[in-house]
Formats: sequence, C-alpha cells, structure tokens
Amino acid sequence: MNNPPTKHLLAALLLVLCACLVVAFTWLFVNYKQATAQVALLSTPEGQMQLQEEEVSEILAAVSGHMLLPAEQNPVVATIVNAESLATEQAFYANAEDGDMLLVYQEKAIIYSPTRDLIVNVGPVLIEPPAEQANAQTPPVPTRTAPAPVVPTSDDAQDTQDEETDVVSEGDGANTEE
Repeated sequence: MNNPPTKHLLAALLLVLCACLVVAFTWLFVNYKQATAQVALLSTPEGQMQLQEEEVSEILAAVSGHMLLPAEQNPVVATIVNAESLATEQAFYANAEDGDMLLVYQEKAIIYSPTRDLIVNVGPVLIEPPAEQANAQTPPVPTRTAPAPVVPTSDDAQDTQDEETDVVSEGDGANTEE
C-alpha cells in the first residue's frame, strides 16, 4: 500500500519544511533583537542626537550634490511643516512643500526638497530688529542683572519695629500684648 518512495518523499518534505521554519524563526529573532537594540538606543538622548546627526549629514550630502555649501559652518536644519501659511507670510517659501528641509547658515538660507531631490530656493539671511527697537530713537538701556535693593517705607519701618518689639518682649518673659 505505502510504497517506500512515498515515505522518503514525505520525510524529505517534512525535513525541508522544518529547515524553512528554523530559518524563518532565526530571521525573525535576529530582526527582533535589532529592533529592540534600535529602540533602546533611540530612547536615550545620545541615541537621538546620533540619529539627528545622521539625518543632517544625509541632507547635507544630498544638498552638496546640487550646490557648494559653506564647509566651515554647521547649519540649523528644520523641517517645513505648514508651507502654505509660510508662503503667505514670506515669498521665500513660495514653492516649498510640507516635509521640505530648511538649512539656515549665517549668511544664507536654503530650502531643499528631499522628495523631489532639488533645491527649491536660496536666499540671504536678514535679521531685522524688533519693531520696538526699530522705531526707538535711543538705543535700549541694558537691564540690571542683580535685583535692586529694597528700601523700606515708613510704614514698613514701623511694622519692622513692631515685630522687633514682639520678639524682645517674648524673650524676657514679659507679655506686652494682651
């Protein structure tokens, strides 16, 4: 009824199935361990800084393929979140899209689109003084760093004397307040 080639074929099929399961389990276990290690790394401030540095270096490498960047400066890198409202406020953001990257150097700003792999805009960095300082005719007076001394008023001096009297009268055993 059961001929020997069928038994050997069934045994070989089970052996291959077991080997596939062992390989699949090993692959899943290794990936699980790598994911766990990645989560542990990213849950630390050092890991987050490392990830940010890697992302910034990837962006700089992509942008430097399109234009020369200042080598001696590290830019401030930000992700554009609401491009439409930024475009209404400043024409610099007119062709920017959500997810584009803004690189700000000391003298210029660059909008780079990683999804389109192109430089959207480049412009100078202009720092405008606040409206209060721009309209003022005199330069602003620096504020004190130390707090000003408190000078007691005549009412405060009277209260202080009353407190001292209370303390002295309690100390010598006499009761002046009744």
